[in-house]
Amino acid sequence: NSTVFEWIKKYQPKNVLLCARWSVNIDGRPSGKTDTLIFSANSNDDIYLAARQEVLHGLQAFLGVCEQFNIHVYLMLEVPRQRKTPEQRVKDASGFKPPGSTGITLDQHLQDQNSVIRLFDLIESSNLTTVDLASGCFNETNHSLVSKKWTSYYRDDDHLSAAGVEVLLGNTVESLFSSFKENNVQ
Repeated sequence: NSTVFEWIKKYQPKNVLLCARWSVNIDGRPSGKTDTLIFSANSNDDIYLAARQEVLHGLQAFLGVCEQFNIHVYLMLEVPRQRKTPEQRVKDASGFKPPGSTGITLDQHLQDQNSVIRLFDLIESSNLTTVDLASGCFNETNHSLVSKKWTSYYRDDDHLSAAGVEVLLGNTVESLFSSFKENNVQ
């Protein structure tokens, strides 16, 4: 954090975008592994509680520094984590037929993000905007979009491909950067 704080103080950008796979930092991996949790080794608390507290404390400290320099922070929520990788989806496809174009449901995504959303709800800051990246990732039946024919929107289970960024996040990112321009902000 000290390196990031030094950079913020030195360059004082008008906006900062924070993206992470927040869920694995506070809940661990879907497999049950806990190697991605962020917590102090000195903590005697439950490791999941300790991770939530550590991430919350870190975000609050970061926001405090940003408030000192009138920097607006955009906290990006996660895109839907799929249960199958693109490779698994292709293997599951029969013959020359492309894999299905949809993945998890909106309800599954919200369940995956429950801890993250609850944690972010605890953060109060006038210089914070939460951006839901998943908003453009679902179709009219609330299934996540994962591909179109043979073009995958994901590189793996939780990272978008270039096509995925363009198709799924295009409108969200465009409106975000348009708001920067409207406010004449860099």
